[in-house]
Amino acid sequence: MAATGFAVEHFYHGQLLMGGRLAGEARQLASSRGISPELAADAVKDAPLPALADNQVGSLALVRGRSTPFIFVQSVDRGGQYPFRHYLLVPPDGLRALSGNLRGVLALAQTQFPTYEMTGQTLPPVTLLPSTTPTAAQQEQAMLNLMTITSDRLNVIEIMLAAIIKGVPIYVRGAPPELPKRITLIEGLLSLLPPPARYGVTFATHTTSDVPLDAQVRFVADDMPLSPDVLEYTWGEPATRGFKPEDDYARYIRSQLRLDTGLVIEATSALTPVAGWRLKRGDSMTDALAYSSYRLRVDESLLNHQPVGANEAARILAEDPTLSDELRVVYINHLLAFALVLDEDENTDLLTVVAKGQPELERAIIEAMRKALVSGKHEMVYRRVMHWLASPGGFKGMYWIDLLQRSALANAQALVNTGDAVGLNQFLADVRAAPNAADFVPVLPQLIETAIPLASRDRNLAETVFALAATVLPAEQLQRVAAQPGLVAQLPQSVGVLLAQVSGKALAAAPDGLLARVVADFGGHWRPLIAIRLTELVTLSGSYELLDSAAMETLANAAQTPFGETYDSTLRWLARSLSTDDLQQILDPPARFSLLQILLARGAYPELVQMMAQQQRLFFPGDKQLQFANMTHRLFLETPLSPDQLSEALATMTERNVKPMTQAMAYFGALQQQHWSPEMASRATELTTLVFNNRLIAETIAPEFLAELLNYHVERQDQAQAQRVAGLMPAPAARKGETGLQVMITLYRQLSWNNEVQATALECLRKYVRRLSGAAGASAANRLGRELSDEVRVTLDATRTMHQVLGGEQIGDYAYTLHTVAQFLYDTGFSYRDKNNLPSVNSLMSDMDSLSGNLSNDERQSLAAGMLEMMDNIAALAAQHRSVRSREANEQIDALVNGSGTASTILDVFRVMGGYFARGKRLALKPDQLITLHPLGDRASHNLLREVEQINRLMASALRALPPDHKFSIGAAAIQGDIESLWGDLSLVERRTLVRDLAIDLQRIPDLILMITERYDGKVLQYDSGLARKLDSNRQRPENTMEFYRFVHGYFAQRVR
Repeated sequence: MAATGFAVEHFYHGQLLMGGRLAGEARQLASSRGISPELAADAVKDAPLPALADNQVGSLALVRGRSTPFIFVQSVDRGGQYPFRHYLLVPPDGLRALSGNLRGVLALAQTQFPTYEMTGQTLPPVTLLPSTTPTAAQQEQAMLNLMTITSDRLNVIEIMLAAIIKGVPIYVRGAPPELPKRITLIEGLLSLLPPPARYGVTFATHTTSDVPLDAQVRFVADDMPLSPDVLEYTWGEPATRGFKPEDDYARYIRSQLRLDTGLVIEATSALTPVAGWRLKRGDSMTDALAYSSYRLRVDESLLNHQPVGANEAARILAEDPTLSDELRVVYINHLLAFALVLDEDENTDLLTVVAKGQPELERAIIEAMRKALVSGKHEMVYRRVMHWLASPGGFKGMYWIDLLQRSALANAQALVNTGDAVGLNQFLADVRAAPNAADFVPVLPQLIETAIPLASRDRNLAETVFALAATVLPAEQLQRVAAQPGLVAQLPQSVGVLLAQVSGKALAAAPDGLLARVVADFGGHWRPLIAIRLTELVTLSGSYELLDSAAMETLANAAQTPFGETYDSTLRWLARSLSTDDLQQILDPPARFSLLQILLARGAYPELVQMMAQQQRLFFPGDKQLQFANMTHRLFLETPLSPDQLSEALATMTERNVKPMTQAMAYFGALQQQHWSPEMASRATELTTLVFNNRLIAETIAPEFLAELLNYHVERQDQAQAQRVAGLMPAPAARKGETGLQVMITLYRQLSWNNEVQATALECLRKYVRRLSGAAGASAANRLGRELSDEVRVTLDATRTMHQVLGGEQIGDYAYTLHTVAQFLYDTGFSYRDKNNLPSVNSLMSDMDSLSGNLSNDERQSLAAGMLEMMDNIAALAAQHRSVRSREANEQIDALVNGSGTASTILDVFRVMGGYFARGKRLALKPDQLITLHPLGDRASHNLLREVEQINRLMASALRALPPDHKFSIGAAAIQGDIESLWGDLSLVERRTLVRDLAIDLQRIPDLILMITERYDGKVLQYDSGLARKLDSNRQRPENTMEFYRFVHGYFAQRVR
C-alpha cells in the first residue's frame, strides 16, 4: 500500500489509431510494469465486457479473474470495430479498504480516454484511495432508491438479497441506459449487507448474450434467454422470475426494513465486526451472514432476559471474539445461573477460558458467586469453585481461595446442622484428597472443630476427623483433639489404649505391637499418616517402650509414601530424637534397622551415614563387620528409591569415608533393587572399581554377588569391566563348594564372545583350582574339564600338577627357594667334579667345626635327618629321570626348553619352566673359574639347616605331585601356560628382579642333580652299609657329592646328645 492508497496495475486494450482512424485487431496497447502478456491475456478472456452505446462512461464491471482475484474493467464504444477497454487488476486489500463503499471503486472509471498509434508504452500504476463506510444518510438513501426501483416490494428486495448471499446470479432487464441509475440498484442491495460482506460482490452494468461474463448482478439485454438457475428481475416490476432462493439473514433484514430503514442500518452496523470475523476465517457469505443474524438474536434475547440455551451461550462465549466486555458479562451471568441450578461443568468451564486474566470479568464472576453463597447456595458454590481451582487451567488467586474456604465452612456447618454424618465424612474425605488440598489448610482447624460434635456420634466420621487432625494440627493441638472423650470413644479401641499409655493413665503395661495395631485399625489411606503422627506423640511423651519393631517398621513404610514427603521434617526429627546411644540400645535390632530406612527414604544421607557409624560402633564390633555389611546390603535393597536418589546416597557414603566392604554391599543392594537398570550403569562401574581395588571384599562376600556384577558387564559386553570382575571370583567361589563350582562353570560359558575374554575365563579357572585342596581340586578340575572342553581339562590338569609341584607357593616365593636349591647343589656338586682334587677328611672336619652359630640338640638332629632326606630326594629325582630317559638327547632337551616337547619327569618339568623364563634358550651348566675345596662355603650352621629344609620341601612337593612310581606325560605348552598365569600375578618390578635367576636355576637343577648322581654308590643311602658307617663316623673321605652329604649327616648325628 502506497502512502496515500493502493497501487493498481492496469492496461488498455483496443485498436491502434492509423491514419486518423482505428484499425487492426484489438490488442494490448499500453500497460504498467506489473502487467505481463499472460496476465493481460487472462484478464481479457475473463472480462470481455461489451460497451454500452451512447454513454460517455460506457459500461463497468467488477469480476473475479483466474490469474488475479479481482478485475475492474471499463468498456466504451469509440466507433471502431472493437470496444476500447481499460483493465485494472484490483488487489483484495485495496477492495477491502473501500469499507463496502461502491463509490470508491467507481472512482477508477474514466471519462477521457487516450489514443495510441503504437504499442509498448509503459504506464504508471493507478492509485486506489481507501474509503469510509457510507454514512447512515447515504445508506438510507440507497435503500429508499432500491425501494423506489422495486415499487416498495419488500419481497422482491428479500429475494434479490438472498440471491446475492447464496451466490445466485441476478439478471436485471429493462434498466434505464443511464449508468448512475443502474449503479443505484447495486448500491441499494449492498446497503442491506454489513460492510465486510459487501467486499467481493461482483457486477456488470451491461452484458449481452454473446459475451460470457461471470458477475453476480448483471444488467442484460432484452434478448438474453432465461436460465433456470438464475433470478431475473425486470426494472420497476413488483415481482421476480426464475430461481428464488431463501435466506435467514435476508428474511431478518426484510423484517427490519418493514419497520424502519434505520433499524437495518443499526443491524448492519452491529453485525459488521461479526460478519467480518466470520468472513476472514473462511466462511462463505451465506454462513457468515447467517451466523451474524443468529448472534444478534441471541444478544437481544439475553439483554431482554429471554430464554437461551446454555450450550448456545457457551459456544458463542467461547468462540466469538467480537463480543464486547459488556456482552461478555451478560453471557457469563447467564451461564452462572445455569451452573448454580444444574451443577454442570461442560459449559461453565468455558468461563475460565474467557475470564481468566481479565480482572473485571473475574470480579463479576466472584461477585455473583458471593451473592449465591449468601443466598444459601453454599453447596453449589463450593462444588463450582472447587472444580475451577482444581482444574489445571482454572481460576487461581487469593480471592478464589477465600471463596472456596468460605463455601467449605458453610457447607460443613450445614451438614452438621442436618446431622448428616455420612455427607460430612465424604465432604472431609474429599477435602483431604483434593488436588488443591493446600488451599484448605488455613480453615482445616475450623472444619475439624465444626465436625467434632457430630463425629462423637459416628465412628467413620470420627476416624476421618482424627486423621484430618493428624494431617494438619501441631502436636499440642492434636493432643487436645485426642483428649476429646466423645471422639476417642468412636475410634478403634486400640487408640484409647495407646492414648492412655501416652498420657500416663494406663493401669497396665502396653501389649506388644500396640502402636502398629492402632495404625492397622485405621483405613488403608490414613495408615501412613497415623503412623507418623502417633509416633511423634509417643516420642514427645517419652514412652519409648511403645516403639517396638512392629511400630518402627510401620513408620519406615510410612516414610516411603507420599506422606513421607509431607512430613519429612517430622520424620527427620524422630530419627534425631532416637539417635542417642542410650535410646539406640533400648531399641531392638529391627527397630534400629527401620530408623536407617527412614533416613535413607527421606534423603537424609549425611545423617544416615552418621547413624550407621553409631550402630556399627555399638552393635557390630570387629568380628561382626560382615554382619553389618550384610545389613547395609539389605537396607539398600529393601528401601525403594529412584536411581538418582540411590546415586546420591552412595556418593555420600564415599564422601564420608565409609568402609569399602560396607560401601560395596550398599552398591550391590542399590543395583539389585533397580534390577541392574541402564540408569545405574555408572554405579556398576564404581562398584567394580571399589571391589577391584579392595580385594578383601571379593575374598569375603558370597560369589553370587560377584556373579551378578559379572553378568551385568557380560550382558553389555563390557570387556574391560567383565575381565576385572571375573578375576576376583575364584577366591569366593573356592569357599563355596558345589555352589562355587557352578559359579565358575557359568563364568566360563559367559565369557565367550571373543578370544581375549575366553582367555580370561580360563585364567579364572586356573586360579580357582589352585585355591582348592588336593582332593577337592582334582574333583573340580575333572568336573570342569568334563562339562566345558578337552582344552579346559588339559589346562587344569597342568595347573593342578604345577600347583602341587610348587607346593602351593606363589611363583615369587618359589623363586627364592629355587635359587637356594640351585646354589647349594652348585656349590656342593662342583666341589667334587674334579676327582683329582677332592677335599680331605681333615679339611672337611675343619670346615664342619668352624661352622658359625651354635645349634640346639634338636636342630642338630633335624639337620642330620634332613641331609639323609635330601639324599633320598635327589636320588629319587635322578632315578625317575633315568628310568624314562636312559640317555639324554640334546634334541629332547631343546624341545622341552622351547616349549614344544613333552615332560615325563620332574627334571623335564624344571627344564620346561626354565625355558619359559629363558624365552626358549638353552643355558649350559658351567662351573665358576674358582672352585674351592670347601663345599659349604661360608655358610653358618643355622643357614645350612634352613637351606636343607628348603631343599627338601621343594623336592618333596615335586615328588608328591609326580611320584616316581607313576608315569605321566604333560605337554610343555600346558606347563608354560600355567607358569605364564602365575608369572602374571607378580608386579613388573618383581618379574625383572627374578627372571634371570629363574631362567638359570630351573635349567641348572636338572643338570646338577644328574651330575651329582652320575656315579655314586647306592650303598651310601643304606643305613647299615659299611660305606655308610664309615662316612657317618667321618673316618672316610667322600669321593662324590652324595658321599659328602652322608659325611655331613654323620657329623651332626654324632653330636646329638
